[in-house]
Amino acid sequence: MTTALRLLLEVGQNWRRHAGLLLTTLIVLTAGFATLLCLAVGAQNIARVLTLWGESNQISVFFADDVTTDKISAVAKWLGDSESFSKTEIVDTEKAVAAFRKQIEKTAPDLVNDPDLAKFVPTSVQATLAPGVPTGRQLQALQGAERALSQFAGVSSVSYGQDWIREYADAVHGVQSLGFILGGMALVAATLIMGHTVSRSVQNRRQEVAVLELVGATSAYIRAPFLTEGAVLGFASTLLGLVIVRGLFSIVQTAMQTNPSFASVAAVMEFLSPLGCAIALVAGTGLGALSAWLSVRQINSGWAASETN
Repeated sequence: MTTALRLLLEVGQNWRRHAGLLLTTLIVLTAGFATLLCLAVGAQNIARVLTLWGESNQISVFFADDVTTDKISAVAKWLGDSESFSKTEIVDTEKAVAAFRKQIEKTAPDLVNDPDLAKFVPTSVQATLAPGVPTGRQLQALQGAERALSQFAGVSSVSYGQDWIREYADAVHGVQSLGFILGGMALVAATLIMGHTVSRSVQNRRQEVAVLELVGATSAYIRAPFLTEGAVLGFASTLLGLVIVRGLFSIVQTAMQTNPSFASVAAVMEFLSPLGCAIALVAGTGLGALSAWLSVRQINSGWAASETN
């Protein structure tokens, strides 16, 4: 009989003896890990959705009335050469006026045929943020471009929707911070719960541990079943949490896909990757083993024998 099989059999026997306690612990841990995984999936997809909304962010460079073609071309070339921007377009006054008239034809029809309208619509160069710009760097990229483009001759102003971009960056930062805080609280709670459960197992088996201590069993031999129990608890609760969160994710995504208003959002939503799921399982298993070790580190120091006496 291999060591691993022996340990699993011992864990199974202990679970049968204390099925109520361990089942309750498993349910509570599953709920905790499911909450933690929901936060991870939610943070991942909120960032993706905000990035989707941010893909329409444009920087617009407006020029003075007497600007020359060479100066406009210099700005367009700078934006075209930048890795942070794509789809650079020169919008001359005629094109800008036509687009503006189309926008106001229903809300302000009297202005559509105003001959002086061109005086208020300057020539501009527009560029869209490149899809590859990370969420956390978008605001920095736009601010850096604003500073650089403001130095070009003939440029009267640079605009990129500063208020929206700042709110967008703050939202991403807020989601990440909230995830770290709640995730840390969930991890601490899971550690305490698993540690308490293993401590109860040690107390329930202290006579057995005392005998092993008296006959000279090594620390590793005595602790191994409890460490395995903690690891199994961590693995099982993480696995169940993944299954539950995956099911909830599918339900939410399907509901959003059937709603035209949220179909584009649903299209960019993703569950954790296989690597992410594997990391979660390894982390849950390791956390369970660590919690168990913190509870059994005093074993083989004569503790059980003294308690029995």
